[in-house]
Amino acid sequence: MPPGLIYLAEPTSEALTKELEKAIEDRIAGRQPDPFELHKRIKTLYSWRHVASRTESVYHTVQDTPLPDLSTRLQHFRQCGPVSGKLFMLTAILNLVWLLVLQYIWPAESIEPAEHFGDVKGCLPNLSQNDHTASSKLQSRVSSNTPRKL
Repeated sequence: MPPGLIYLAEPTSEALTKELEKAIEDRIAGRQPDPFELHKRIKTLYSWRHVASRTESVYHTVQDTPLPDLSTRLQHFRQCGPVSGKLFMLTAILNLVWLLVLQYIWPAESIEPAEHFGDVKGCLPNLSQNDHTASSKLQSRVSSNTPRKL
């Protein structure tokens, strides 16, 4: 946001209180712009296409970031506090054990892979109004996919 439209503060209670008080004083003194004029100004600053593009680039960055290994994650959990850190570590380890049990019960080879509908960073393929064969094929697969008993 441009200056004058937003109050920025350090993430401390003192700084937040100071900026909030300044915003209240500006509001009382009439130093803030008219809300309708402000809306018109902000409307010209943003477009949904640019917002979506920036959001998508953030998603791609996160998706391309490698996941930390288990020891790194446990170190991060341990730094969350003397009690809560240990609790988070225990939860992560129990979660890992549960995942290993599930992998033993249902090996990955026994699970039918999902059908590929497009690349990871793209959208589903565009189905036209006249293309009912692809959508009906997808619908029949979804409706016939009932859970299997062990």
